[in-house]
Amino acid sequence: MERHHKALVTTSHQSQGAGSYSLVDRFSNLPDAVVSHILSYLNAFDLIRVSIVSKKCGELSVSVSGLDFDVNAMPGGKVWWMRSKLLNYLDRLWMRRENINIDRFRVCWVFEGVTSRTCEEHCRVISWIYAAVRCNVEKLDLQITLNYKEKPTSLELPGCTFRCASLKSLTLDLKFCILKTPSVSSCTNLQSLLLRSVCIEKDFFEWISSSCQCIKELTIDCVLSSTNICIEIPSLEFIHFVFVGRRQLYTDIDALSISGENLQHIHVEHIDLRSSACHYKLSITAPNLKYLKLNGNVAHRLSVEKFIHSEEAVIFLNPGEGGFDKVVFDVVSCILGVKVLRLNATTIKALFKYEGSMLGQFDNIRQLYIHTKGLEKDLIAAVVSLLSGMPTLSSLNIKSEPNNRQLKCVEPTSVSVGKKWRAQRMACIDQLKEVTIEISNGNKELELARFLLEDAKNLKKMVLQLSDWSYSPKKVLLVRKLSLYSSNLNMAANIDHINSTATIVFEAA
Repeated sequence: MERHHKALVTTSHQSQGAGSYSLVDRFSNLPDAVVSHILSYLNAFDLIRVSIVSKKCGELSVSVSGLDFDVNAMPGGKVWWMRSKLLNYLDRLWMRRENINIDRFRVCWVFEGVTSRTCEEHCRVISWIYAAVRCNVEKLDLQITLNYKEKPTSLELPGCTFRCASLKSLTLDLKFCILKTPSVSSCTNLQSLLLRSVCIEKDFFEWISSSCQCIKELTIDCVLSSTNICIEIPSLEFIHFVFVGRRQLYTDIDALSISGENLQHIHVEHIDLRSSACHYKLSITAPNLKYLKLNGNVAHRLSVEKFIHSEEAVIFLNPGEGGFDKVVFDVVSCILGVKVLRLNATTIKALFKYEGSMLGQFDNIRQLYIHTKGLEKDLIAAVVSLLSGMPTLSSLNIKSEPNNRQLKCVEPTSVSVGKKWRAQRMACIDQLKEVTIEISNGNKELELARFLLEDAKNLKKMVLQLSDWSYSPKKVLLVRKLSLYSSNLNMAANIDHINSTATIVFEAA
């Protein structure tokens, strides 16, 4: 590289002649550790090309901290007669590396066509996993597609993978290939495990609970398994469970049980795309939980303890058959101590429908986010009842889905405007300091805006959002409508800031 460096470095001074340039090879002047770190972000093919530039580049390419073998990003990777040469190059990278430690290793490989009829390529890919373990890999990412025809698509990872003391993070994306349960019974040092698009055997979760005693993060994304799933790991802090049901592809879940003393973050997302929604039993035991998100089809039976230490909750549930309202009521009853709460319209309606009024008070709530298609008549009463139990609420955000209907400037009557919002005395009306409302169709949202401007005495700021805000006539129309709704507005010259008790800000959604 020294000769190459001299060839690139030319220096001339403008004082000695015109048209002078300076070309400096700054890459060669970097410390070896920095160069090695930069090279670690190249895919394997580019790394091979850099390795033949010079002797020094060859030495540094061997000691990179990360390797990325992505067959889709390599020339000839999809041509079967060129893959043999490609495999030889990749094997040579590992042979030259010997036992130099590696931080991360990623394999994205597709077995199809001619390559799916032979086990040679499969064995060579598995040999890379052995090599990574010998080099004390810390992060292992395997994205493998097995398109074997007339053969069961199953994969068994080497036992040394789970016995590897240095391995902290394991990601498996097998495109619904069957992952066999590890035969090793000893505990692993895994701290993070992500399973995506994987078919697992029924005792796999039992293996996780018994062998993964150090695990802190667990992500289960579209995993096919037994109908009863039990996850009980004392060290677990974060779990993300995603189940998407489709016809003839997924088995129903009968029961999902999650428990852990150190669990702080739980996200359960169950979306069933079939005509009849799947209902299952959900059990959560997490005394130190801080964040809870439930999204999709609600469980038919629910067992959830009160989350005393929870700080934020997101409850976006979809209606099911009988018992939906009670289940929603039970869920929300466990999170009365949260500081930040996000609810969708279906959940709010179910709460109001259960007994005609809301449950107890949210004594610690500071921020409320409501996601809806618009403030329709059947939702207003439920929202009023919900706000009546939030004496400490200081920030309200109502987010509506985009609506292509144009705003219609209909002058409201003094009787209709604010009547429904004043039906109950909102406990938060004197505590609100900031409100954000996304305008969908206009009238109902502006009624709420006018009511809050007149009754919320401590309101400091109101933000009204509208999609396609660059179209100024919409902005002028919105100002005109708001002036009709509130007789106390002082129309300032700058319509971006209309001073009432609060500052009104118009912005794009």
